[in-house]
Amino acid sequence: MCALSYFFFTVGILYNLDEEGYGGRYCYQSEEEAQKALAEWDGNGNPGGNWIKHKGVREWRNPNFKE
Repeated sequence: MCALSYFFFTVGILYNLDEEGYGGRYCYQSEEEAQKALAEWDGNGNPGGNWIKHKGVREWRNPNFKE
């Protein structure tokens, strides 16, 4: 299960949601970018679009991010 969530400076795609929280998130600059990526993502690999960073147990930046 996935959802969008709003943070101070980003909009995140949260994944692996359960009663205790979520497995990780991908941070996007805008709601529009996050909604489009979520609609197109099948849950395998990284979602598309211009995400900034993955946050969770392991964190990494998108090497293709464009400001």
